[in-house]
Amino acid sequence: MSGQARAPGWYPDPWDTPEERYFDGVAWARTTRRPGGLDTPPDPGASAPSSPGSAPPPPAAPQASPPPGVPPGWHPDPWGVAGLRYWDGRQWTGHVSGMSGAPPALRLSEERTASRWARLGLAWAGPALGVFAISGAFWLQWVSDHWDELSKQGSSVNQNGNSGAAIFVQLALVAVVVGAVLFLLWFYRSASLASSTGLRARRNPGLATASFMIPVLNFWWPYQSTCDLLPENHPARHVVRRWWTLWIGCMVGGVAVFFSVGVNTVALAIATGATVVLALLSAVTARIVVSEITDAHDQLLAGV
Repeated sequence: MSGQARAPGWYPDPWDTPEERYFDGVAWARTTRRPGGLDTPPDPGASAPSSPGSAPPPPAAPQASPPPGVPPGWHPDPWGVAGLRYWDGRQWTGHVSGMSGAPPALRLSEERTASRWARLGLAWAGPALGVFAISGAFWLQWVSDHWDELSKQGSSVNQNGNSGAAIFVQLALVAVVVGAVLFLLWFYRSASLASSTGLRARRNPGLATASFMIPVLNFWWPYQSTCDLLPENHPARHVVRRWWTLWIGCMVGGVAVFFSVGVNTVALAIATGATVVLALLSAVTARIVVSEITDAHDQLLAGV
């Protein structure tokens, strides 16, 4: 049964947790409880606690944030995490409902658009990263072979015949950066949508996106944050693991290219070839990850 035809109430959590999640008639709320338990906001019109099977009071139409003295009820979330947050008469509670900002259909449409651009960016970023590795290997080898000459005062790479490799390195780097930016824009939109629909995340969308660029932490935080975009036990998490393994291998390969320059050309060729293959495979797998996550959000918002 789709979310549009579902009556408000408690249902098995569509995110595969052992708890029940409340559906407010429009979207899945963040509010959860133990199966058959009582873990709901108090009904301001009731004088006694609700029965275990009762639901939170229906969300009222959005209104201004309540000043002191306003009766308990549902109001626009002042933190923007969700559409509505329950005010108990004294303070904001942890009970939220619905999605923040734009309607679910619009936000999902925005994520789909971002995912198309992300997949397009990854389509050229993978080959560009391979070109970067190859041209970078040639450039590093040339620098190693001409180090004595380059170390002399007044000498430069451009004056010593290596401008071709340097140009390819710069062009490939620009293409990789553009592809990475498109991917990160999609990731932020996807993380924001996942957070507002109730998926549990270890980090907020901004920090999760920034973690790709934080040294050392970018070896495992982005992987965790990407998994958080999917429900627990979702089969696409295996694809995320495969993508991240390939990407880590690609980064290690880039380091191997740098250090193999001083060894011999065979070691440099092997390291470069492995890095190119891993770059292409990680880009292809990343495109699959983007599609899987976007499809998963589509199903969640449809109440599937």
